[in-house]
Amino acid sequence: MLLEEFMQNFATQFEAVEEALVEARSELNDADLPDGIGPLRLSKIEIANIVVHASGYTVDQRDDKTAAETQNDFLIMEGLDELSEQLYLHQYPYTVAEVMDGFHRDMVALIRLTPSLMRPLAPVVRQFKVETSSRLSTSRKFETLLSMIEGILDHLPADTPNYALRILDEVADFSECMTIVTEKVEREDPVAANDNVAAA
Repeated sequence: MLLEEFMQNFATQFEAVEEALVEARSELNDADLPDGIGPLRLSKIEIANIVVHASGYTVDQRDDKTAAETQNDFLIMEGLDELSEQLYLHQYPYTVAEVMDGFHRDMVALIRLTPSLMRPLAPVVRQFKVETSSRLSTSRKFETLLSMIEGILDHLPADTPNYALRILDEVADFSECMTIVTEKVEREDPVAANDNVAAA
């Protein structure tokens, strides 16, 4: 399928994407949640699955694909990934400060409802309040948050409710979106040019 054809087709499917997202969110929040918890949000993976399914697009696995076809596949999948991330972020308030305040309230509610979460979540709550002054320092803040969440998920108390796990996943997903990804490229150290050669 040509890239232009796909884009035209997907434009007509976008209403179906929105309907599927509304339905999935409503199913998620139909569960009995305690006061102070919710609404829960869809994960990045859940949204990506809805977007890809609604697009009807599957990568052609033929071995004899042309370079143009391979490039089209790449551009379409990249576009779907970007759209999924934007739809994911659209679930949150417009400013990072508002998102942090919301996560802070969620963590306080989780600790109130499940006191055994106080110890693992206390460092996360403190990290929400870290001030940042640039895009890079904001990225580092969220990199730290992501690392913290990944570190505690396997060591949570046995009485941790499912909705707490979803909220922690929300923090991890949001943090991943806010982290600047840099490619680590192996490079040789440059050889210093030294004009200051000692006299013989």
